[in-house]
Amino acid sequence: MADAKQALRRRAILEFMARDGRQGVASLARALGVTGMTIRRDLQRLEREGLLLRTHGGCVPQAPLVRELTFSEKNRQWMAEKAAIAKRAVAMLQRRMAVYLDTGTTAVQVARLLPADLSLRIFTPNLRVAFELFGRPAIETVVFGGVLALRSPDLVGDLAISRISDFRFDLAFLGADALDAMTGEFYATEQASAAIARAAIRQTRRAYLLANSAKLQAEGLAAIGRLGAEIGLITDDGISAAAFARLRRTGAEVIRAAASSFPLASRTRRARRPQARSS
Repeated sequence: MADAKQALRRRAILEFMARDGRQGVASLARALGVTGMTIRRDLQRLEREGLLLRTHGGCVPQAPLVRELTFSEKNRQWMAEKAAIAKRAVAMLQRRMAVYLDTGTTAVQVARLLPADLSLRIFTPNLRVAFELFGRPAIETVVFGGVLALRSPDLVGDLAISRISDFRFDLAFLGADALDAMTGEFYATEQASAAIARAAIRQTRRAYLLANSAKLQAEGLAAIGRLGAEIGLITDDGISAAAFARLRRTGAEVIRAAASSFPLASRTRRARRPQARSS
């Protein structure tokens, strides 16, 4: 009897998700008349079966709703926005800081804009960041070991995470594929990238998410963290006033960088709705 009830409940969870997308533990518990702990056990079972992915406080469908772009495709999108965000990030740096640069293309922009004479220690799993910093004697670059990711030039996995735990950072610049303006939660497309970023958050004194305004129109699958007093946001001036106000209510410092001041003004935002997340 209990097994039959569990099967019916789990089928209902999948039906709710198929109809409405992302689901929260609290709302599922109310709808199905059970405790949050029971729902969490159901979600764990359904995730093991490959039917969904758990997020912070809920779940999302297993399959992404949009095609995931290659790293090169991401790098060509939102160029002015990423450059503006990177410029604001670089302005925060001081000599002899230990700085973590995350996976993704905006971190590469930060590396490109670092002054050649600024003495820093840069820690990164991002091979493209390491290549950008090659030959700069003032910058010591530490690359974490790990397994090369399938869709991006990043080193991920348990080895990379264990190496991150050996260091402490003054500042971490994080990437993400999606940002929820209502909750301040941010997500990656893949669990491996999310795990690396979560490890970096644990090892830093202060973190900033570098996310262009298109990330607010995207959906992610793997939870990284939540904006707040210790994790701020640097975004571009394409963000709406309403989204800006909601994100500030998380308690995070939210900085808008003026992308319009860059000559590489991106037309992607005006041409069409984004097809996929980029970081």
